[in-house]
Amino acid sequence: MSLSLSADQPERPADADEGVWLECIECGDTFAPFDDVRYTCDECDGLLEVRYADLPTFDDFEGEGVWRYADALPFESGVSIQEGATPLYEVPRLEDDIGVETLRIKHEGMNPTGSFKDRGMTVGVRVAEELGVGRLACASTGNTSAALAAYG
Repeated sequence: MSLSLSADQPERPADADEGVWLECIECGDTFAPFDDVRYTCDECDGLLEVRYADLPTFDDFEGEGVWRYADALPFESGVSIQEGATPLYEVPRLEDDIGVETLRIKHEGMNPTGSFKDRGMTVGVRVAEELGVGRLACASTGNTSAALAAYG
């Protein structure tokens, strides 16, 4: 699913749950976001997009980590172990070597499980909780499974 932050404020369908719904990018069919585990459109198998009746602005985001973006997420908070507030480093020698004026490197290894996967898992586990999922599993040989184990 992707997050739609277009300038046009969409009309809220009956499927909306607190101003949030899923919409098929192919046929436009809408679905309540937390009624069922749904990966694609029931009607045409198209991809789903998360839609919001009232879109946040960048001024609505504050704090640190992933949950500073709570106004753009379907929840105020979720399972969190201080993910996302990883350092951003300046790399002047690399800037010179590749001829770029400004370059920053994000150190995702500073996340709790040492992976950028923590950023998505904090939201994913919260969605699973909302859907009433009692067990979590994934097919992974590394980062995803470590993040799921930590957040699950």
